[in-house]
Amino acid sequence: MTDAFNDFSNGFTGGGGSSPWEQAGQFANQMWGGGGGGGGGGGFSLDQVGDALKRALREGVEWAVRSASSPGGFLNDERLRIGWPEDASSIASALQYIGQGEKCSELEGVLNKSAEQASGGAFDIFSDCVSGMSLADAKAVLAGDEREATKYMRNNTYSALVQMFTGTM
Repeated sequence: MTDAFNDFSNGFTGGGGSSPWEQAGQFANQMWGGGGGGGGGGGFSLDQVGDALKRALREGVEWAVRSASSPGGFLNDERLRIGWPEDASSIASALQYIGQGEKCSELEGVLNKSAEQASGGAFDIFSDCVSGMSLADAKAVLAGDEREATKYMRNNTYSALVQMFTGTM
């Protein structure tokens, strides 16, 4: 699941030049006195910046959950696709050897379909995480690297997501 967090978050970073997270971090540094502009930060309060970050994260969560829970959301997305379990590769090889390779594909299809169905329930977990973000958390996300939001979300949702997916699948 950690790889899925990392890979899926790549969709939120830009290619070439500075990513949106880097730009947001630069803006945050200016806002919080790291790059000029004093404490006023161009007229935005710390609460306003935190609220804007929460709105952006919530929109990202909505998009991610909607994408993952749509038909083919896991199976057709290499970043999320659940493959044949590695520790069962000898079984997959044996099935393919005797002409039953389609059973492997069927199992992958069932696992990915189950994950799609379960992922719809992830919205509440992510939404609660974003709602519970403190001002200090928001500052750390904005001032950190482009993976900082992913790290924050992973640290605050991983256990609940594992429990939800394990119970559903």
